[in-house]
Amino acid sequence: MPLSRTTLRATEILNLLAARPDGMTISEISVELRMPKTSAFDIVQTLRKQHFLREARKRFTIGYMAHEVGEAYQPDKDLYGIVRPALSPLGDEFGMTASLVFYEDDGLVYALEYRPASSIISSGASSGHGFLHASASGKVLLAFMPEPKLARALKKIHFTAITERTITSEEAFLHELEEVRKRGYALDLREFNPLQTCVSAPILQRGQALAAVTGEKARLVTDDCSLFELAGLPVRLTEGDYANYKITTKEDLQKENKFRVCILPLEVWQEIFVIVYQTAEFEMAEKYFQENIVPMLCSNLNGDVVCVWKRIDHMMDLWRYRTKIPLLRQWNLTLGRGVLISENGIEGQEQELLPLKYPAELELRARDCTLAGRKKELEKCFEELCEMLEGLFCFPETLKDCLIRFSLNIVNMYKIQWELGAEIQVLILILEIGQATSWKQIRRAMEELLNYFNFEKEDLQRNEAFSTMVRKAVEMAKKYYSEGITLEETASRLYVSEEYLSTQFKKETQSSFTETVRKFRIEKIKDLLLNSKLKLNQIAELTGYSDPKYMSRVFKEEVGMLPTEFRKKCNKID
Repeated sequence: MPLSRTTLRATEILNLLAARPDGMTISEISVELRMPKTSAFDIVQTLRKQHFLREARKRFTIGYMAHEVGEAYQPDKDLYGIVRPALSPLGDEFGMTASLVFYEDDGLVYALEYRPASSIISSGASSGHGFLHASASGKVLLAFMPEPKLARALKKIHFTAITERTITSEEAFLHELEEVRKRGYALDLREFNPLQTCVSAPILQRGQALAAVTGEKARLVTDDCSLFELAGLPVRLTEGDYANYKITTKEDLQKENKFRVCILPLEVWQEIFVIVYQTAEFEMAEKYFQENIVPMLCSNLNGDVVCVWKRIDHMMDLWRYRTKIPLLRQWNLTLGRGVLISENGIEGQEQELLPLKYPAELELRARDCTLAGRKKELEKCFEELCEMLEGLFCFPETLKDCLIRFSLNIVNMYKIQWELGAEIQVLILILEIGQATSWKQIRRAMEELLNYFNFEKEDLQRNEAFSTMVRKAVEMAKKYYSEGITLEETASRLYVSEEYLSTQFKKETQSSFTETVRKFRIEKIKDLLLNSKLKLNQIAELTGYSDPKYMSRVFKEEVGMLPTEFRKKCNKID
């Protein structure tokens, strides 16, 4: 059954605010949950009107209706309430993550979880549909399942090998379920994760499993190699010496060392992930990186340098928290180069953030320049916009919203008076503005955007020697070539016969209508080959060809070479 995204978002907001007694603004909620501000606003206001939230000074906290609903819950009459108090003693005693697990919708649902400080894993990683045969929870819930239900469940299991120990056949899995029934509990001996073992016991009613209580334990991090393995990265032999930070030496293990560092290079040096571990002095480590590492990077690297600091409590949360890094990285626009960006640092400065008044007068000037074809003055308007925004201490999404709004308004104004030949590329550049983390990137995108503004009228389209009918036919060919417009369609829109339009079109343009459509397609293909990194199938779709091979053949007939050859040749010339 499909889930309601809005309802899920509403529960996420309630859960988030339940842990924030001081409340949060809509902007903070939007950033924390990675949802559009407009969506967050609509959901929050709906919850406020129903008294699930209350508002004070633009900050939202849990309302009385949420408390009333919570008080209606009777833990002594519910499986959740019965099991919840038992999870923490179980987890603390054995040093493992303890969970309450259900079988729903042909998959595992981890309803409750207790993770002691000594545990480094989250059991929710093995939830879902694809791990039943590799998890202790899946085994025990299926072992004590009625035969018809078990038969249906087995049909949906693919028995994929997740580790070398995973059961990969139905026959072997059925034998394993029989063993589980005999001993009364199930084991996962590194079948789902090579670093993890699990035990699971059923909660039975009339011989059938209502749920399972599962304990999961992983190997502790003992050295850099095990850290890499936990992060899901391969461990490789490499040459090094005492100056190589990726090599652990005996000096690294001396007691006076405050913390250990492991460096994971990602995406070929475009991003470097530094893990600081085995320390309780996180504030000291953060200060060290701010005062020593960040200045060193900024002085030695000429390009954009954005440094983000994020504290996590468990290694298994590493990749989940990594998804939040792009949100933090955006703050480089506001905080500037050389600042170690952290959530705590942002929260400490949010009261100092300024509101942004949209530069309506500057936009009006830019619009006039666009209509009049004054490109130099238009470029000055964009530069003024960047200089004005760069000096403001605002939310980064507010700055970007202003830049995108300004750019789109000018693009739309340009399209009223002029022909925009590379509209998709222009939209890509505006998207790049929204993803930028530095003003250098924004200025570069805007410069490229303005390069697509051509204030010279095209002779073919605006040649007054053409009759009104033929000129309109040329305009239609240029506007709708990607949709496969035909002579018949064009004649119908112009209220003339196909034969008459064909004759007049050939007479005035010295070319057939089909040839003209092809010409516009070829020019667009050239533009996309030179000014984008799109694949041939994407270019074919954008230019009205259903088959990229046919497009390549037509292109070779017109240009004398294949699209790939054309792209390589022109790139070499550049």
